[in-house]
Amino acid sequence: MKRRHKAFIKANIMSLFFIAVSFISGTLAWFAYSGLSDVATKIDIRAWSIEIDKDTTSKNITITLPEISPGMETMSEIINIKNSGDSDALIKYSIVSARILDKEEDNYVVSDTLTSKEVEDALANNYPFQINAALDKEYVLKKGGESSLEVSVAWPFDSGDDDLDSLWGTNAYNFLVSEAAKAENSDYKVKSPIEVVIKLTAEQMVDSQLNVPDSRFDLGQEILYDTTTKQKCTEMKGTCIKTYVIDKLNLRSDETVTLIPDFNSNFGETNFTTYESVIETLNNTEFKPLDLTKFISAISKDISNTFVVREGYSDKILGYVDYKNENLNRMEIQIADVIDKEAYYKYLNSKFSFLKADTCIWTNMPYGEDGGFAIGPNDENTSKIYKVSNESQCKIIPIIEAEKNALIS
Repeated sequence: MKRRHKAFIKANIMSLFFIAVSFISGTLAWFAYSGLSDVATKIDIRAWSIEIDKDTTSKNITITLPEISPGMETMSEIINIKNSGDSDALIKYSIVSARILDKEEDNYVVSDTLTSKEVEDALANNYPFQINAALDKEYVLKKGGESSLEVSVAWPFDSGDDDLDSLWGTNAYNFLVSEAAKAENSDYKVKSPIEVVIKLTAEQMVDSQLNVPDSRFDLGQEILYDTTTKQKCTEMKGTCIKTYVIDKLNLRSDETVTLIPDFNSNFGETNFTTYESVIETLNNTEFKPLDLTKFISAISKDISNTFVVREGYSDKILGYVDYKNENLNRMEIQIADVIDKEAYYKYLNSKFSFLKADTCIWTNMPYGEDGGFAIGPNDENTSKIYKVSNESQCKIIPIIEAEKNALIS
């Protein structure tokens, strides 16, 4: 009864919120761009053509979100990046500033004491709504190479914290009413509830650089690997198997790359209780248990269609979960919350075709005291990472830490 009462209050607050939105949102675009168009009114132009010869070039993108509301469909915008120059380019993005409504504690400006990654983590995880950003690739090759930056915004109607939903629904309503009143003064420029400034930077990438993406080992890259010789092979027969890169971002400085065998591979079945001991019997020192955190990091790259599904609550975008410092490990917090809410992860097969599951496959992570996290089919279009009983039989798909020098032809 308490939950129904809270939900009723929240529904009424949301109704007021939608009324306030209708007063001012008609005059504002929900995404506004600065620096990506020669004509300010042409906000439908979302492309950046770069020509890298030396040094760096950058653009600031100002994102304003006046139409954000609880229960909204996930909104996303993609900025396409094309390299027309004669040099490969490294692409980076960083958050310059962010303002959430009008309170000082929700006004972020990146500085020596506040990093871009800290702000990105806060926007993705500290509010009932989520703002995420992700690059398709962290580089663009010369003479026509392409990448893209996607920004997504989501606000589940029921985030899982009724008090927080109601608080922010009320705050947003009060902010919009206040701005509508100020707009009666024709000289006043109406503020959007949320404003984020992102800096997109391209710099020349040269062969001598090490701490840069290794384009030979992109996430999902197919590699034929011989489990006996531990080298690249050319034909699937004998001990030559099909594998894919599972590293979200492999750098030139990395001496190894993490490979995951094709899900149709046959390494046997077991229950979760004996899973790790069975991995050891595979008699290959490079075979490791399937690392759940590495898998989650990979599927989090899709910031619009990878969800945490919680019974009784709205689905929630997985988003940015890689942030870690000496005091906070976002991945650990996120996994613990999934277990606490008896939730599961869901991702698109079309986005991660090499991770499409037709049967359950164990990972290395326990799910409570009586189960383990396993990958499996969800529906026709999606796969999931979910709880399977300890004693159930699931496939074994190890991951392989391969020496990169052995894979370079």
